[in-house]
Amino acid sequence: SVKMNNETSNSHADQTNDRPLRRSTRSTRTARPIDPSYWQSIGYDRTTAMNMANFTHFVYACQQKREFSAPFHHHGDRFVPFHEQLLPHWRIFMKTLEGEKDEGDNLSISKVQMPRQVMQMICPAIISMPGLYRLELEFNKLDHDGFASVAEILRHQLALSILALPENEIESVESARILSSAIAEHPSLEKLRLNDCGIGKNVEVLAALLHGCENIRLLDLRRNHIDSKGVNTLANFIAENHEKVDTLDLEGNSLADDDVPPLVAAVKKNTNLTVLDVTENDLTENGRVEMMKAVFDTTSVNTVVESNHDCRLVLSSSGNNHAGPMLFFLVMRDEVPFEDIMQTVNGMHEPREAKIEYKVLQALHHTSDDEMVNVQYLNDIPVKCMPRVLEIVQKKMDIGEHMLGIGAPFFIPARSWMTTPLDLSRVFHIVKGWEMPLLFDYGGSSIRPKKKGRGKRKRNNAKG
Repeated sequence: SVKMNNETSNSHADQTNDRPLRRSTRSTRTARPIDPSYWQSIGYDRTTAMNMANFTHFVYACQQKREFSAPFHHHGDRFVPFHEQLLPHWRIFMKTLEGEKDEGDNLSISKVQMPRQVMQMICPAIISMPGLYRLELEFNKLDHDGFASVAEILRHQLALSILALPENEIESVESARILSSAIAEHPSLEKLRLNDCGIGKNVEVLAALLHGCENIRLLDLRRNHIDSKGVNTLANFIAENHEKVDTLDLEGNSLADDDVPPLVAAVKKNTNLTVLDVTENDLTENGRVEMMKAVFDTTSVNTVVESNHDCRLVLSSSGNNHAGPMLFFLVMRDEVPFEDIMQTVNGMHEPREAKIEYKVLQALHHTSDDEMVNVQYLNDIPVKCMPRVLEIVQKKMDIGEHMLGIGAPFFIPARSWMTTPLDLSRVFHIVKGWEMPLLFDYGGSSIRPKKKGRGKRKRNNAKG
C-alpha cells in the first residue's frame, strides 16, 4: 500500500498493512530534493519551507529505492502547499502508481495540497491500480475538479470498499451531486468517511450527499456543522429506513435540544440502524433525556413498545464501558447510567420481544418508590392485557453470571429492586392505582352480568 502522509502512523494495523509499492523499472525524470532555503527565499515561512523540503526528499528517496517503503512524516505544521516546482515530484508519484501490479492495496495521501493539475495527473494512475480496496484523501484542499476526479475514480475502481475524504470541504452543490451520483452507482462501497467536510453549512449540499448514501453501511459525518437548518434533512434520511445503512456517526456537530424531536421520531421508524452517535453536540441534560425517548419512551407502555429496540444510541463520549463483573457491582448500586443500560439492551442479538419485555419491566419499576409499580404507564392498556402485565410485574429475575454477559446469550442489567422478593403487594398496588372505571368497560361496551338461563341437568352416572 502507499501512504503519502505527513505524519507517522501510530496504529499497529496501519503499519502491518503498508506493504512496499514497487514501481515500473522504466526510466522517469529525476525529481531532486529542494532545500528549505529555496522555499524560504520565495516567501514561505520556515515551518512550511521545511515541510516542502521534506516532501521532495521523501519522493526522491522513494525514486532511488524504486519503491514507497515508508510514510512521509515530519513535525510541526504538517500541511504541504502546492507549488509548480513540485510537479516533477508528482510525476514520479504517478509513475509509481502506474507500475503497481498487486491487488487489494490501500492508497492514502494526507495533508498535501492537490489542485486541479495534480488530480488530473494522478487520477488515471489511481484508476490503473488493480483491486484498490481503500482510498483516503485527507486534507488535500480538493476543489470542484478534484471531487470530479474522485467521482471518476469511483466509476472505474469497482472493488473499492472504503472511501475517506476527511477535511476536504465540499462547498458547491454541484460537487456534492457529482460525488453523490458516483457513490450511489458504486457496487461495493460500504464505508464513507466525510468528517470535517463542512457539509452542514449548506443544507442543499447535505441533501445532495445523503441522496447517494442509501447503500452505505457506515456513514461518518462527524464535525460537519450540522445544526437546526439541516436536522430535518438528516431526520428524513434516517426515517427512510435504508436497509444497508447501519451506522451513522454525528459526533461533534451542532445539534441542540430543539433538534431532538424530529430525530427521535425518525429513529423510532428505523429498524436497520444499529449505531447512532450524537456525542459532543450542543445537547443539554434535558436534550439528552428527550433523545433517550428514541430507544426508551416511557410516556406509556405502548410508547415503550414503539421505541427503537435495535439501535445503540451513543449520547456520551464515555460510551458503554461497563462489562462483566464490574457491571454487576455497578447495577447493584444503581450507578450505571440509564443510557448505557439501553445501549447494552439494544445491542444484544436477542429476540425483539425479550428486549421489549425488559424495557416494560424497567418502565413499570422506574419510580422513586422501589417497592411499588409506576401505574401511570398502565392507563392505556386494554383490560384483556392485564393478566400478562401482572405476570411481567411479578416475574422474578435471577441474578447470576449467566445474566451478566459472561458467556451469556442475553445480558439483562439488574437494579436493586430486581433482587428483592416480589409478592402480591405489587399486584394490589396496580389494581388499586389503575384507572378502575376501565375494569368495567371492555371494548367500548359495558360488561354486564350474564342472564341466568335454564341449565341442563347433569346425568348421574352412579344411578345409570
